[in-house]
Amino acid sequence: MRRVAGLSSMTQLPENLLATLRPDRPRLLAPADAWTRLASPDLSSDLAQRLTAVHTVADRLLDTPPLTYDIPDGKRLLMTSRKAVDRAYHLAIAARLHPTGPYLPRLAQELDAVCAFPDWNPSHFLDVAEMAHAVALAYDWLHDHWSDDQHQRYQATLLSHALEPALERYDDWRQNRKSQYHDWPAMTNNWNVICNAGTLSAALALADTRPDLLAQVLRHAFDSLPACLQHFAPDGGWPEGTGYWAYTARYLDTLLRNLDTAFGHTFNLDQTPGLKQTARFVPYLTGPTGLPFNFADSKLKSPSPQKGGNPLSYLLWQFARRYRDPIAQAFSPEPPEDAPLALLSHTPNPKPTPPPAPPLDAYFRGVEAVAFRSAWHDPHALFVATQCGRNTVGHNQTDLGSFVLDALGVRFIADLGPDDYNLPHYFGPLRYHYYRNRAEGHNTLVINPNDSPGQDPQAGGSVTHFDPHPDNPIAEMDLTTAYPQLTRYTRRFTLPHRKALTVEDTLQTRDHQPVDLYWFAHTQADITLSSDGRTATLIRLGQSLRVTLDTPADAAFQSRPASPLPTSPNPEGQNPNDGSQPEGNRRHVHRQTVVDLPSNAHRPDPYRKLSIHLPQTTNATIRVTFTPQPA
Repeated sequence: MRRVAGLSSMTQLPENLLATLRPDRPRLLAPADAWTRLASPDLSSDLAQRLTAVHTVADRLLDTPPLTYDIPDGKRLLMTSRKAVDRAYHLAIAARLHPTGPYLPRLAQELDAVCAFPDWNPSHFLDVAEMAHAVALAYDWLHDHWSDDQHQRYQATLLSHALEPALERYDDWRQNRKSQYHDWPAMTNNWNVICNAGTLSAALALADTRPDLLAQVLRHAFDSLPACLQHFAPDGGWPEGTGYWAYTARYLDTLLRNLDTAFGHTFNLDQTPGLKQTARFVPYLTGPTGLPFNFADSKLKSPSPQKGGNPLSYLLWQFARRYRDPIAQAFSPEPPEDAPLALLSHTPNPKPTPPPAPPLDAYFRGVEAVAFRSAWHDPHALFVATQCGRNTVGHNQTDLGSFVLDALGVRFIADLGPDDYNLPHYFGPLRYHYYRNRAEGHNTLVINPNDSPGQDPQAGGSVTHFDPHPDNPIAEMDLTTAYPQLTRYTRRFTLPHRKALTVEDTLQTRDHQPVDLYWFAHTQADITLSSDGRTATLIRLGQSLRVTLDTPADAAFQSRPASPLPTSPNPEGQNPNDGSQPEGNRRHVHRQTVVDLPSNAHRPDPYRKLSIHLPQTTNATIRVTFTPQPA
């Protein structure tokens, strides 16, 4: 496990760690003066507009039935918990500003409903964490308006449904630290931040009556969080991809803001290496099409972080405000009008001077992700992103060296994204049986295809050369460890004059043993091959990309369906990638990020893959050039 020097020392807690706990409420997210400003009759037009948008959602919720205990896939209550968070924010803001209106009783209906649940599904603790956050903030923000009976009910439920299960997890972790412990206090992924943040929300809400619990949770959380937060170092990248960056960042922002509001500081947690730059990660890995480089289990159809009107823009805005990083500020659009947290964060200060244009290229170390582009703010710009970090990271697929390519406003070379989380053993022994998780489902190499994952699931690559040259940027990565059959394998990306992309693979087999090698690039474009197979033309949305096979001289392109090779597993129910959806596994799709859009109503375009097959290969150089063909 990678440790970051100084992280644990920065989060040392004082002996009397509750000394600066504010005696008044609210303690969660927004102090009393933020609410006083919102209640002022002299609101700025911008704040008034945002407040109206939040009230519009709250009004719509007045006639919406309260939530019910619903686990549609037999595993997750998570969608119900997320609805509870959204309802709590909107109804609690409206109720606090209008306590005699209809919002407080409607909020009480919601709290009473979820507090009557038999549990908050502790077997999938994300469900508990988000529900705890919802109930805690509603309880805290309207604390003075609840009856004695409501106080007792909401306190008792936060204890029984959230804090007691969380303390059991913490205790098990501390007792079994030297053995294999896989629950969220020891995790290095998004679960760690989300579960710690939700638990802390509950503890802060009950601090008046159970300060002992708050002290325990703080010490446990600050002992647990470094295992996860170290992965933001050194440049702010996130190894689980862009979608899970957003989910993690949302609750990291919640955690930091709760500490700021409740204690007046974050115990230096906000000084964790990499957090200052982390708002750069998603913008750099998002192409001019508005689509992210969706490696790992991140989804493809996410809105652009460079446009307002989506929750991701709030996170970029908030982190840019916190750290005043000039590059991050270049990517911090105004958050959407109905974003409740943006309303409570709003400051009347004038907008800062526009920051200078950010560099065109970025390399995120640790994640080993690189992004190049020909221009910002040009929807037709050339864009390529790739990564070769670690196959061992949660939600990762065996996709080291895979890449995406945007040109002329089109995502020409694409990552297919995740499959249905509810497929059998999707996160277990069958994970790499599913095409979208395997190397052959990505834009990389497959050697001696069989039922193995296509790359070593324990491998990690490294970017060995990164040169953001203004006219000829280059990135080279060493992927040798991903392929046990090879003694040397490098992949090199070059953007000559920033008008084309060249991908060059150089490899040598172990003991000069011949291998059966495939090179793949997935696309939703129509593929037309030249008569000799040396050139492919990709056409999508009226735009064209020419792909040329420069070397080897005796090879040719093929066009194949985006489906398993004959020697590969083909589990029933996985996505066939042909624009249809398999029967029986779409009852509940786990929407894992705060940036997902609803799926399109129309049938999506099918995927195909451009392929090169080199049988009986002992060493090879494969060089392919992608050149946009403007109309």
